[in-house]
Amino acid sequence: MHRLRATVQATIRIQAAHFRLCASESRWLNISVIGQTAHAGTTGRSYRRNPLQAFIAALNGLYDAIMPSDFDARFTIGRISVLPGSVNVIPDKAMCTIDLRHPKSVRLDGIERQIMSRSGSKPNDTAASLMLLVDLICRLVPLTITSSR
Repeated sequence: MHRLRATVQATIRIQAAHFRLCASESRWLNISVIGQTAHAGTTGRSYRRNPLQAFIAALNGLYDAIMPSDFDARFTIGRISVLPGSVNVIPDKAMCTIDLRHPKSVRLDGIERQIMSRSGSKPNDTAASLMLLVDLICRLVPLTITSSR
């Protein structure tokens, strides 16, 4: 019985220690680029307001600005979708979810501000009629485990 109790207690301590090492605050964001839908076959390149092109450039820019400069930062692009989502239609909206994580709340606040500051802006100089929107959808704070000893 004592051996089983010691094994269970050791397992709990290992799991608790692992949880403290891995816990990070997390923010989930929705990123959208709004453009103008058009038929693919009849709309020339200079008339297209394709949000998907600007969307890809914006996400690459964010990824390059966040991950390489901070080893502890996590920037994960989740679901990606376009609307209307037809084979022969230029979409009018490109969207994704982003999971941001960092063990330091202050640094995560800075990363969130960096991304949120782009909301309402033009994704790039050539995107005259495109709009980038960023919304915070969830803020997860890690559970702190304290020892009873």
